[in-house]
Amino acid sequence: ENKQLLLSLSEVHRLAAKDRAIMDLGQRAFVSFVRAYKEHQLAYTMMFSVLPFASIASGYGLLFFPKMPDIKHFKIEYKPPLRIKASDIKYKDKNREKQRIKNMQIRREKNEQERKAREALEAEKQRKKRKEKPKRRRKRVHQEIKNEWEELQREVNMMKKLKKGKMSKKDFLKAVGEAEDDDDDDADK
Repeated sequence: ENKQLLLSLSEVHRLAAKDRAIMDLGQRAFVSFVRAYKEHQLAYTMMFSVLPFASIASGYGLLFFPKMPDIKHFKIEYKPPLRIKASDIKYKDKNREKQRIKNMQIRREKNEQERKAREALEAEKQRKKRKEKPKRRRKRVHQEIKNEWEELQREVNMMKKLKKGKMSKKDFLKAVGEAEDDDDDDADK
């Protein structure tokens, strides 16, 4: 019985690889099943998260696992039964195949235009960024570093004066900016 099941599945996969319409029907059926199962009323008895999605997909004759927001957070390892590209699968109906090729060409052109527009926009941003900001930023950062070093040097010099007794502790704290809060309260009144 298991052997017969495997033969049937391989036959369905082979048929889906020959006609895109069969592949599309299998994918639509799988997506419908998953959505219906997710929304059923007995979620506590028939848990959605423990479904064997890869086995079910194989049972529906899928050659490729569909991208679905309903199950994207599950880690599903689906091994395609055949080595074939999705773009290589054609419709047996010649009119549908012509329409598919036309749509693919339109999609490629649209994607190419969008990619070029993104690249041009990104290049323009990079050019503006290189032109303006680095000089100003470098100067500002350099000036900030220089000011910090000068402040540190001034504090070191005052500390030396404090140790030699040339400066009182109160004057030192006032100069460093750690004066007692009494002076601030008087200034506020």
